[in-house]
Amino acid sequence: MGRPGERNLLLAKGSRIEIYALAPTGLVPLLELPLYGRIVSLVLLPPAVGAAAAAERLVPARELSAKAQQKRQVHPPAAPGAPATEDLLVLTSKLQFAVLRWNPATREVVTIAGGDARDNLGRAMDRPLMSVADPHGRCVGMHLYENLFRIIPRGWTAEAFNVRLGETVRDIAFLHGAAAIPVLAVLYSDGDDAVHLKMLGVKLDDKDFTDAPGGQTNLEQTASTLIAVPPPFFGCLVIGEQTISYFPPSSGEVVSAARAAAAPTAMPAAAAASAAADDEITAVPSGGSRAGGSGSVAALVSIPIAATIIKAVGRMDASGARYLLGDHKGQLSMLILESNAAAPGIVTRLSLEPLGETSIPSALAYLDNGFVFVGSHFGDSQLVRLRTQAADNAYVEVVEHFQNLGPIVDFCVVDLERQGQGQVVTCSGAFKDGSLRVLRNGIGITEQASENLPGIKAMFSLRSSTATEYHSLLLMSFTGETRVLELVDGE
Repeated sequence: MGRPGERNLLLAKGSRIEIYALAPTGLVPLLELPLYGRIVSLVLLPPAVGAAAAAERLVPARELSAKAQQKRQVHPPAAPGAPATEDLLVLTSKLQFAVLRWNPATREVVTIAGGDARDNLGRAMDRPLMSVADPHGRCVGMHLYENLFRIIPRGWTAEAFNVRLGETVRDIAFLHGAAAIPVLAVLYSDGDDAVHLKMLGVKLDDKDFTDAPGGQTNLEQTASTLIAVPPPFFGCLVIGEQTISYFPPSSGEVVSAARAAAAPTAMPAAAAASAAADDEITAVPSGGSRAGGSGSVAALVSIPIAATIIKAVGRMDASGARYLLGDHKGQLSMLILESNAAAPGIVTRLSLEPLGETSIPSALAYLDNGFVFVGSHFGDSQLVRLRTQAADNAYVEVVEHFQNLGPIVDFCVVDLERQGQGQVVTCSGAFKDGSLRVLRNGIGITEQASENLPGIKAMFSLRSSTATEYHSLLLMSFTGETRVLELVDGE
């Protein structure tokens, strides 16, 4: 959104989206986008393919409703070699959705699709709403009502349809490598509270599901998180309170031929060296073969963990070899999927390395160069840096705090200074991040830099030329001289 190829951080806060860029000094705000609705889900959409790509046109950003589809304008194609940008699917609490895209020509966010996902026959869920996207750009899915899953084909011109699931869904994800049709992994519990994993193929033409190879019955009863693993490993991760399991694709028909050409993933030296050597590994052959090594056999790989509740998961690299896990105590860990040189596309071992303590995470986003954003509902959000060497038995260094007053359990208004101006004292946060906050009416000032300049009489801000839009020069008048300071690259 800033420079081509730059990675940005997108934050959903109530009814607005905040967009940041990573700078050496921390996060720099770029854009704030207000929306008509409370945001409950954000999903990045990979570039569409085939007919869906041809059908997606930009329309002016006006409102979050189906009326936005009536105002369309054709956007010129991207220049050859330009980096592809990901679209953003936004779902609100009123079950309205919009697909947003950054237009680099006009430097604005535009809406390419929007609509209403409500269903008159659906029964409301008592669990969080779920939105997922096919990594191959063919469709998106929404689990908004009990036992119903809504499929919206990409291109945004074909009619959306509902498919009945029939189970209590705990988590859901589209799998990578499904070349023929989209494959959906569903983590669910039955009437006896037993937890199972099944694979469903999405037949877009027939508007129905079909059984796909793979899956597992009778998983850990506390399993609640499902993560689709990208190439070269493919498959999925199931995370519970006591175990983490990797399920490989169980049929070569599900995985495209890209696996054979996938290069081995190099592990960072610090992460690989610090992986626990005595973790118990369970390997169970799944009955299918996988490309990547002669005679290699796919296997289910599990690792036991200390009892905890994983609240957030963030992928660290494009290969899916490393994941950040944050639990309900604020402990941050790194999960590593390991392979060997003989079979670079096959997971042979899982290892979990503790990194340190942060706020209790609700979301984790790995940015770049070791920087991680920890979004928290229960305390201050943080920008942290992962060190290569431990300091005080921790690899985490907090770089920046972002204040969060919620959730406010109780508050009162008092006049602490007896000047007739009331101040609000709040009981903010929860668990280990709970605190008392004092709020007063006024203007907050954040100091960026300071310099001792005795004898200054006046200051003026100037443009470097009449063609520039912003002031970058500071003219300072002293008793015996005049000085000029210039702002270059934010410094």
